[in-house]
Amino acid sequence: MDPTYAALVKDFYASFWFGIVTLLVPTLVVSVLLAAALAGAAKWAGARTGFLLSFCFIFGFALVGSVSGVVAGWTLEGIVGAVLAAVLGLVSSMLGYLFGKASLRAWRPVIPLAISALMLATLVGLLLGGSRRTQVLEANDSSARTKTEYERIYAPVEAQRRWAITKRCIDESSNAADAADCG
Repeated sequence: MDPTYAALVKDFYASFWFGIVTLLVPTLVVSVLLAAALAGAAKWAGARTGFLLSFCFIFGFALVGSVSGVVAGWTLEGIVGAVLAAVLGLVSSMLGYLFGKASLRAWRPVIPLAISALMLATLVGLLLGGSRRTQVLEANDSSARTKTEYERIYAPVEAQRRWAITKRCIDESSNAADAADCG
């Protein structure tokens, strides 16, 4: 395998696993902890849905919030306004539907907690995605600075050193055939 290609593949997998560790795991942990805490609060408040159903309902909202937050925080495009508008639209639509439905009366204590989980998880997701974006941009800036430094400082010095070696070889050559081997 070509060493350059192998280095690119290794770098890709290192970046992939780094992304998993810095984005996926914290997103899931935040969603689970937030859902568990709020489902416990719903049970403590006397919700008739039970802990497990409340947890699943709140976890779905928390996961949607954290994933959308990570995506909005990581991207360089101006979608943050669109994401926030979509999240607020989802929240208001869901509130209107769920509070208006008489058959979902048992879920009424859980709904505000799920909406809180959505908002908090979106905020945490924005922070996670933004910090990952900053890491990637700083790494790109660092490699660009290193490349520029090499091109401006080390490449001309190396070219000058090689020219001096070639010139000395030509000067020390006794005939034209030996001088041709210097290049």
